[in-house]
Amino acid sequence: MPLEALTCTRCGSADVKEVKPQTYFCNYCDTVFKRVDPNSITVAHSPTFCLCGNLVTAQCQFCHAAICKDCDTAKPHPSVLMGLPTVGFGYLLADQSRWAIVADGGLTRPRQLSAGEPLTPMLPVIKLLSWLSATHGDLRHVCFDCLSPAVADTAAQIADGVMCEEPTCGSKTRRRCDCCHAAYCDRHVHGRVITKFYLKWKDRVTSEDLWSEGAMCGRCSCEARLWVGNTCTECYAKTLVRYDDYPSYWVPAKPWEVKPVWSKTATSGARRRATKIGKELVSALAGGDCQLELVRATCANYMIYDNRSSSAPAAAPGVVGTR
Repeated sequence: MPLEALTCTRCGSADVKEVKPQTYFCNYCDTVFKRVDPNSITVAHSPTFCLCGNLVTAQCQFCHAAICKDCDTAKPHPSVLMGLPTVGFGYLLADQSRWAIVADGGLTRPRQLSAGEPLTPMLPVIKLLSWLSATHGDLRHVCFDCLSPAVADTAAQIADGVMCEEPTCGSKTRRRCDCCHAAYCDRHVHGRVITKFYLKWKDRVTSEDLWSEGAMCGRCSCEARLWVGNTCTECYAKTLVRYDDYPSYWVPAKPWEVKPVWSKTATSGARRRATKIGKELVSALAGGDCQLELVRATCANYMIYDNRSSSAPAAAPGVVGTR
């Protein structure tokens, strides 16, 4: 730009000279000022559309890629269990609504897995985000490709019992299940009612809850309820009668306790028998005599695949890095 077009930013004098690149000195008021030639400015325009074709709404805070709301993993849909396929360590999810992050047509994007597809190890996105949040602070926007660096550390936290084992949770653990010894947060391991005994005489009904000793996770509690139901049916058929709300049972009074009206004798006798059976069942559960593995497959909505001795945990080949 010609020097004559320049004027002092303070007094407006045109008597200025360039003392160094883009820096000028006013000979009238001795002011030093800068001026950048607009023609020398290069403007970099961010893409208007995400690579998947949707309108860009955010920028990944790690790689600065332009992403849409569907490619922003920091804003997951609450009803979708999305996972990143992994090697070495991961979850085998039996949930039919599971989604996997896959390379599709040169792009990294989520895809719902059908019921007939084989189970492959995955780490739920919510767990990867939990580790990233603990390491980098609040997460604003994260693309699919930037999840892979978190795989190894997230797998270590789950395996070491630092992060809750429940697939939909990324919280820190508080205690272990007394049955399977897996580590969970307070929301996913606690005392559970494993069956209910009803004391019934004519139209009068009271109930007695049978609680597990210690704390159980959701899977073990489900298994315990099934085992208790099977045991009550097979071993206590002469003492218990199945109630409408299976696996609940009611304890009838003995013939010699029966009177024309509701009596304390019938009630206390039925309650004693219910308490005795309950103690036997809880003792079997606590002592490991219940053989829960016989029904474990019914309640296990996930299994953990741990092959770290042969392969270090990482994102599955060809899944990420395509953006």
